[in-house]
Amino acid sequence: MELIIELKQNADRFVSAVSSFYQEEFNLVPFKDSWTAAQVTKHVLKSAQGALDNIRGTTTVPERPSDQHVQMIRDLFLNFEMKFKSPDTVLPGNQPQDKDSLLSNLKSTFNDLQLAASHDNLDELCTSTPFPTVGYLTRLEMLHFVSVHTQRHIRQLDHILKAL
Repeated sequence: MELIIELKQNADRFVSAVSSFYQEEFNLVPFKDSWTAAQVTKHVLKSAQGALDNIRGTTTVPERPSDQHVQMIRDLFLNFEMKFKSPDTVLPGNQPQDKDSLLSNLKSTFNDLQLAASHDNLDELCTSTPFPTVGYLTRLEMLHFVSVHTQRHIRQLDHILKAL
């Protein structure tokens, strides 16, 4: 239940952060080597959709505790001193984005993830796509990833907004 609340809060905070941008500034590069707010939003959307696809995909009973990787994922993604290189599959690209369209897709994806958290067996291992450097995650671990990954990018959007 705590995870569902956290997912909703982080989703709401991310949507609110995206909504803080005017469309005119959404695609502007705020400083050297930075993504735009649009690129951050597109990246989070692609990542959340990938997680949802994995959660809805093939699963099996894990031969390990279903929460084995939760703390590692949380520690890693909530360490704001660390920088990560995104897998190609979730890179946002450079084309301008429409804020309202991305927001609509984000809200739908976040809603579907919250439904999965409420109704699916979170102990099952998602076997559609392995997580980089870790391997296959359970639904529980995947949802924790979505939550902390979203939280990480809320902070990034705040920095971008201040720079514009």
